[in-house]
Amino acid sequence: MTGLQVEHTHDALAAAEFSGVPGGPSFWQRVRKSPLHDCPVRDEILRQYLAIEADSSVLELGPGSGFTAFCMSRTVRSLTLVDIAQQTIADLQEQLSDQPNVRCVHADTTRPGFAESLNEKFDVAFGLDVFEYVPEPVACLRNLTASLREGGRLFLTFPNFAPPAGDGVTYVSELSELEAALRAAGLSDWRIFTVNLNPYAQRIYQVFHEWPLSVYRKLRGGQNGQPQVYEATWAFQNRGKLRRYRAVMHFYWEIIIGLLRLGGAPFTARPVTDGILYRQLVLIGRR
Repeated sequence: MTGLQVEHTHDALAAAEFSGVPGGPSFWQRVRKSPLHDCPVRDEILRQYLAIEADSSVLELGPGSGFTAFCMSRTVRSLTLVDIAQQTIADLQEQLSDQPNVRCVHADTTRPGFAESLNEKFDVAFGLDVFEYVPEPVACLRNLTASLREGGRLFLTFPNFAPPAGDGVTYVSELSELEAALRAAGLSDWRIFTVNLNPYAQRIYQVFHEWPLSVYRKLRGGQNGQPQVYEATWAFQNRGKLRRYRAVMHFYWEIIIGLLRLGGAPFTARPVTDGILYRQLVLIGRR
C-alpha cells in the first residue's frame, strides 16, 4: 500500500517531547525525574516519523521503563499504557503517579475483547521494539486496530530478526506475510519501511553506547539471549540498585542523543521490497 507517506517531522509531539519546549519535560526533568531508562535511541524513530497532535488520545503497547510515556504524557490529552506483565504495570503506576492523564492497564493484546476492555477509542496506538515479543502477532494487530478510531494510526517499530540473531519470538520472513496480517487486521492503508542510523549517528552510538555496554556486560557475565519480556531483563530486576545512579546515567544518555542529532536526523528510511529479515522495520497504518 502506498497511500500513507513517511512523515519526517520535528514539530508537534516531536518538538514538545524531546526539546524541552513548554508543555514537555525540560532537560533537567528528563535527567533527574524521568523513570530509569537506557539510551532512548528508539524514541528517535518515533520523533522523526510520527507527529501526534496535542489533543490526541494515545495507546502505548509495552511501555518498558516508562520514559517515552513520561515525555509524551506532557504533550497529549491522554495516554494509556498496556503491558502483559503485572509487575511492570505496578512499577509504571508508581513512576508516573503524578501524571493524571496517564492510565496503566494490565492486559494481553492477543486476547479476544481487548479493545472493548479499554472502554476508549484512540487516535494513535504505538509500540516501540515490542512487537517481536508478541507470540500471536495477527491477533495483536487485529486488537490494536480495533482499539483505534476511524482514521486512527498504528505505529510499530521492531527488529525483524530470527533467532538466534534476535531474542524475540516473532519475526516475518516475507513482506507479503506481514501485509496479509495487516489486511486481516482491518487496516485500510499502511506503509512499511526500514530504518538505519546514518553513518555519523551509527559511529556515535557504537562508540558511546554499544562498546561501553558490551564491556559492562562481559564484566557482569553477559546475557542469556533468550526470548524475554521487559520485566525479565537484568535492568528491570536491578532497577532498585541502579536508581541511585539515575541522574548520572540519564545525563550521559542526553549527551549521546545530543551528539546523534548534530549530524541531522539520526535515522534514514528505505522502502521494503525484498529481504525483510534482519532489518529494523517501521510500520505506519491507518484504520
